[in-house]
Amino acid sequence: MKKDRLMKLRYYDCRYVSPCEACWKIFMFDIHEKWPSVMRLALHLEGQQLVRFKENQKLQNVVKYHESVATMFLAWFVANQEYNEGRHLTYTEFPSKFTYNPDKRIWHPRKKGFQIGRLISAQK
Repeated sequence: MKKDRLMKLRYYDCRYVSPCEACWKIFMFDIHEKWPSVMRLALHLEGQQLVRFKENQKLQNVVKYHESVATMFLAWFVANQEYNEGRHLTYTEFPSKFTYNPDKRIWHPRKKGFQIGRLISAQK
């Protein structure tokens, strides 16, 4: 008898939306804050940065390219040598006063806005 009752139970994969949340969605208000923006900061030991490459690339070309290109963390050291106003900032505070250009792989002083930095990984 118990087994038959369990077989007849049906479970629904659904989500409850409260009346308040429904009104916010109807009026298209933001439900979650998107400020301040957060920059993901990678951290690595010397010579142990992550390297991404495609399967068909030659290993020699990959190594040569990544030896000549700075990571975000290494570019932070270069920016500290170049800009006096950033020398008192820690790596996680740096995005509040500087922006990172991923194409050129350099940091430059922020002209407007605010951003916080969070360390995402530390390889050993």
